[in-house]
Amino acid sequence: MKSSPKFPVIIPNYNHAAYLIQRIDSVIHQSFDDFEIIILDDCSTDNSRNIIEKYRTHSRVAAIIYADKNSGSPFLQWKKGIEASSGNWIWIAESDDTASPDFLQIAIDTIHQHPATALFYCDAHIIDEKGQPQTPSKYSSIKNSFFATDKWNTAYSNNGTRELNENLKFACTINNASSAVFKKELFLQFLDELKTYQYHGDWFSYIKTALKGDVAYTPLCLSSVRLHNESLLNKNKSLVKSNTEHFRILLLLLQQNEISERTKLIQLFSEQFLGFGFLKTGFRYSARIVVSYLSINFFTGINVLYRIALIKLTRKKITPVF
Repeated sequence: MKSSPKFPVIIPNYNHAAYLIQRIDSVIHQSFDDFEIIILDDCSTDNSRNIIEKYRTHSRVAAIIYADKNSGSPFLQWKKGIEASSGNWIWIAESDDTASPDFLQIAIDTIHQHPATALFYCDAHIIDEKGQPQTPSKYSSIKNSFFATDKWNTAYSNNGTRELNENLKFACTINNASSAVFKKELFLQFLDELKTYQYHGDWFSYIKTALKGDVAYTPLCLSSVRLHNESLLNKNKSLVKSNTEHFRILLLLLQQNEISERTKLIQLFSEQFLGFGFLKTGFRYSARIVVSYLSINFFTGINVLYRIALIKLTRKKITPVF
């Protein structure tokens, strides 16, 4: 009987036909060979399906799953792929990114070196839609600058709670899913909650995973992450949903006894995430954001709204999170 692969690699795609061959090939050509590939397509309207079908008979491709209609959320695709997978670790290989051939090998070597690891991630190059380097060109540079540190210049293994209190509670310091692997058994514990997110389920997932185990990092750039000019958050309705998800993430953090600096955390969220789009979106959408915060948690909502009001009234200049 064939044993389960160490790494199920899930490639969730939506309209990324231009990048699919490069992405899938960068997974197929990994130097570590104990993996399977699950490709999902969320009802793409480009020629993604034609490209995906070319890989149907490849020995590494365990499953291809097409959605009947677009889900509107990448995290519903994550859930579907994880539930279809076998194995111990999950790599969500975003369909518009690429990876070094040694990504999985270095991941498993690091995990063996630090057995308490629940999440491993690497540094990543930042590229544009045409594959050209951006400025800054690496995520480590952005994070080191924002946090005034050199932390991301060297490899480390950190207790998950300590990692949260140092950085991860203040910003999503895990570059993106393509740069990370997760312990599958931990992911299964929060899949149903994950599917309720549309924009920030990745940060939610990193926090939930870090609460259960250690976080390991390598400064090697083993992934290239593509940034697109068109933002998902380009409509007022999207801003309401995005802000609400950030509020839920703040509440998740505040519910953990291990989380320190709570006042500072609430202030940072109010400045960076929860006041985003207020007033500029008009009364209707601002009112919906207010109602959303208060309905989820009245007392934290009042705390946050008071801080946002002070920020707006004093016209405090905010340095954006990377």
